[in-house]
Amino acid sequence: MLHSSLPQITATDSSQGGLFSDLFPDIFNFGEPSSPLTMNTDLETLRSGDHEERCDAEKEDIQHKVAFRTKSDIEILDDGYKWRKYGKKMVKSTPYPRNYYRCSHEGCCVKKRVQRDKKEPSDVITTYYGLHSHYPPSSPATASGWSSSLKLSPN
Repeated sequence: MLHSSLPQITATDSSQGGLFSDLFPDIFNFGEPSSPLTMNTDLETLRSGDHEERCDAEKEDIQHKVAFRTKSDIEILDDGYKWRKYGKKMVKSTPYPRNYYRCSHEGCCVKKRVQRDKKEPSDVITTYYGLHSHYPPSSPATASGWSSSLKLSPN
């Protein structure tokens, strides 16, 4: 059977989450029971059309929603993940558009919504929906691994 020869993706210890797990614990709950990677998920499933069905199913049962306000002149803040814009909507109650983004990592169903505050235009409100099923690409986690990425030298 082809299924058994594919590599299996499993979650690792969430204590190795690094900087982002400390800054955004509600977003970066890697390895929690609700995380998609705690189940053995093969790459073939992530690449197939089943991915869309899985994301739609997760949309119905969103358990993780995090929103925060940031003072910024720019709307796109670097949170360590790669995002693809998929929509823009003018909202009746505000002169500022609402932008919609999806995580561009294959198999990840996380979405975010970004909008300027109507009352305080210097504030950007970012809302995340879901949990990432991978480490952030720009974090210390690289192909060489977590343990070798950060080394402290004595004074």
